[in-house]
Amino acid sequence: MPRKPTRTQGVISDRVDLRGFSSGWALLKLGHLTRGLPPGARLEVLGSDAQMTRDLPMVAAGLGLTVLNQDGGRGDYRFSLVKQANNQPRLRRGSGPADPATHVNPKEEPMSQLLEQAPEISHVVDARGSACPGPLLEAKKAIGAVKVGEVLEVISNDPGTKGDIPVWAAKVGHEYLGHVLGDGCERVFVRRRK
Repeated sequence: MPRKPTRTQGVISDRVDLRGFSSGWALLKLGHLTRGLPPGARLEVLGSDAQMTRDLPMVAAGLGLTVLNQDGGRGDYRFSLVKQANNQPRLRRGSGPADPATHVNPKEEPMSQLLEQAPEISHVVDARGSACPGPLLEAKKAIGAVKVGEVLEVISNDPGTKGDIPVWAAKVGHEYLGHVLGDGCERVFVRRRK
């Protein structure tokens, strides 16, 4: 079982052992464990799934992490990560001038974004009362009932959902649209892309 990083004088300096987890589950767990890390916090992650060597660098930017080093092989992988500082505002796609230098690469955008209003939805999953990874599992099951291009809404009161769903959506090729705060819950939206 992975261990939550320990805080030492405001800086995380620990090892998270995710060996034995598939890449997808390891990255979901990493997203949950690294929420709220202060800028500059360092973390060493151990994994055993070779897919992590491809997935972690893509997902890290969305979690606000930079991969400093990656090594290992044959079922023993080690990653050194650092939490990025958020000193400069990021522009969203379509929110600024057409100059590409002013836009953020979509892969580097924060994964969990608060929306002002909910998009038009075609299917709703009510996962209130279900603890992690329940809402994610229900979303995975329900996405099959949604047509390509339509939107799935997941209603959850588990705080990990708004971090887990974006990682899953990015991994499988769907579009995470963001979340809306509800009365004691969050409404998370994913557009099916394939």
